[in-house]
Amino acid sequence: NVSATVSGGTAIVNALGSDQLTITGTTVVTFANKNVEATDKVVLANGYTVSGTDAGNYNSVGTVSFGSSPAPKITRLSSVTWTGGGATPNWFDPLNWANGAIPDLANVASVVIPAGVTVSFNNTSLAALADGGTVNVDTVGSTGNLTMVAGTLNVANSLALAGFTQTGGTLGGTGNVVVDTFNQSGGKVESTGNFNVTQSFTQPAPGVVAVGGNISINQAVGDLSFNSLSGKNIVLTANNGAATMGTLTATGSLDVTALNSITQTPTSVVTVGGISKLTSTSPTGDIILTNAANDFVGPVIASARNISITDINDLTVALNATGNSALVAGGNLAVSGNTNDLTTTTTNGGTTTYGADPLLVRGKLLTSSSGLVSKTGLLTVEGTTSIYQNGIDVTDNLMNAGSGNSRIDLLDAKALSMISALQTNQKSAVKTLSFTGDAPLKIIEEGMRLPDNIYVSQ
Repeated sequence: NVSATVSGGTAIVNALGSDQLTITGTTVVTFANKNVEATDKVVLANGYTVSGTDAGNYNSVGTVSFGSSPAPKITRLSSVTWTGGGATPNWFDPLNWANGAIPDLANVASVVIPAGVTVSFNNTSLAALADGGTVNVDTVGSTGNLTMVAGTLNVANSLALAGFTQTGGTLGGTGNVVVDTFNQSGGKVESTGNFNVTQSFTQPAPGVVAVGGNISINQAVGDLSFNSLSGKNIVLTANNGAATMGTLTATGSLDVTALNSITQTPTSVVTVGGISKLTSTSPTGDIILTNAANDFVGPVIASARNISITDINDLTVALNATGNSALVAGGNLAVSGNTNDLTTTTTNGGTTTYGADPLLVRGKLLTSSSGLVSKTGLLTVEGTTSIYQNGIDVTDNLMNAGSGNSRIDLLDAKALSMISALQTNQKSAVKTLSFTGDAPLKIIEEGMRLPDNIYVSQ
């Protein structure tokens, strides 16, 4: 209700000059609109009659002055509950809300959607009195569902619902989003709070979730996939299926756990500022994140059958692979852990370091490094090892002995230098060392036990 009848007041019209006026009738004062506003409301007066010889010079509706009294305001409604009296489930229809209070603009603090109800938020479908501008509320809850088609809904504290479906529009604000099911085929979520889905997540293109807080998504049944996620620390869980990543940006950490394989779509980019933990719990699950623009700034801990990871910059990986692994870095590469065959590649002058923690290669090791190759921890290779260094010498305990009849091949266009970690009177488990190069070969370690056979081809 935006109007009221004046009681005990006097309607005054200031006549100009010698104009003759008479005022009769009951004065009704009216707010210019129904909306909560930060400044004093504009109040109009009508319902009275201005008559007299010069009445034609004046309007019969004017603004109201309250003298020394405070100007009236419309107070924000603390809460409104959906009643569903309208013909359609339209957010912007007063018939659907208790006492006809539409939660539009900033007129209502908290919105209550009961269980079993699905409300449609579409600011292109406005009933009488509704305003289609940005809606600002504190909370939306608690057990109902919301479908967002068009418009902007900003939530300051929290949106907590059973289900949220979005085909368009923007869900923003500073609040946290917590829903059981999330289905987004259009529009975007771009709040500065946290984002949490507890049961089911669906996001085909062009859906976007970009939040300033943490993201936690649990896919209770089936595979997990998404088009675009951006947040601080991101946790993705698909305990009964695979995880297929679209474009992902985590300024903090990334933790992905899936029953089956962890992969990415062909055009996606995964960027992680902190540590990444990738786990496939199935014996047949792989990790394949090989798009060229991926950037894992922090260390990667990967556990699966076969593991393949590509990084446009430096890459540090701790492997736990029952199958084979392939790592590509556009900068420096450090690798530790265990795997069957291991293939590593660095470009742009990137070095290769067999990491501070031990590295066990149960099969073949093939390294192609555009920078120095070095070993800071125990390296055990049980198969053939081939290391290409692009002309940079091998230094400082490049390798420790393998086992069985392992063969270690060092290929270098320039001088090769190997300083063995074997101590005097240690027995080498390497039966054969083969060096190929076009410059002098140096084997350094006075009194060390050499392999049974050394082959040099220059």
